[in-house]
Amino acid sequence: MRFNIFVVIVTYGNRFNLLKQVIDAVLDEHVNRIIVVDNNSQTESRNNLKKYQEKYSNILKVFYQYKNTGSAAGFKFGIKEAYNSKECDFILLLDDDNVVMKNCITNFINLYDIYSKIFNNKIALMMYRKYSYFDDYLCCSSKILKNNYYRGFNIINTFKKRIKNSIKNKKISVCITEVNVGPYGGLFFKKDLVTEIGYPDEKFFLYADDFEYTYRISSKYKILLIRDIYILDIDRSFNINKRGILNNAFIKSSDNDKLYYIFRNSHYFELKVIKKRGFKFTLNMIIYIIILSILAVINFKFRKIKIIIKAIFDSRKIK
Repeated sequence: MRFNIFVVIVTYGNRFNLLKQVIDAVLDEHVNRIIVVDNNSQTESRNNLKKYQEKYSNILKVFYQYKNTGSAAGFKFGIKEAYNSKECDFILLLDDDNVVMKNCITNFINLYDIYSKIFNNKIALMMYRKYSYFDDYLCCSSKILKNNYYRGFNIINTFKKRIKNSIKNKKISVCITEVNVGPYGGLFFKKDLVTEIGYPDEKFFLYADDFEYTYRISSKYKILLIRDIYILDIDRSFNINKRGILNNAFIKSSDNDKLYYIFRNSHYFELKVIKKRGFKFTLNMIIYIIILSILAVINFKFRKIKIIIKAIFDSRKIK
């Protein structure tokens, strides 16, 4: 049976060289529609995208935003466009640097058919990220959901010096694993899911919006990570997981907006969405912030402390 697959991609900045590779790979999969949300990209990138849009006008639909609305609003716009199309059956979300492997769509459809029967159609599938730190990322993500951890940090584990060992021991070794949170890129689901779950939350703007959305999905659906169906991340210039939870590179980053939204949104996510409470959680949060503050002082990045504190206080204003 033939299904109609819509792909949603959000892009920004000057990233057409990456986006083109993503689109080309998806075109080879014979999808029905590629929806690109251009979050006010730079002139060079936008002009190149317009030429590409003309070349593939029958399948490539681009929506140009006149300001960067963030990943949350960008994916919300794209998902809504796909959802409102009568032709759409399945939706695949991709970042503008996610190149899919060959035959991934066919394989996903086959797997969906099998597992939807087992889980009564309450499933979403997720592609594995083909780089060596994705297992560590998943382990860190699972820690974020634990009651006593703050942003994946727990002082007891740090003192025991077993973080690396625990990550190593928990690496995924099976082809299919259930996950509770994850990135947008590689998420594949039937359009009907949107009827029940809704759209990404715009108030997150960027960072943790994908966690909030997939956490909402996993509260009612099974999200199955398929290790044998993967995407290649062709740009890993900002990989916080590779650099570690507490690392000088995190403080040295010149992008203060990223630092602000990472802390504002993750703090909100852990306190308001997951609803963490208790002395141990508070202690881990305080120690985490103190360590980051020390790193900021060592690196003469005093403004970073102010940004982190402001982000945490601002998280309490989000409604």
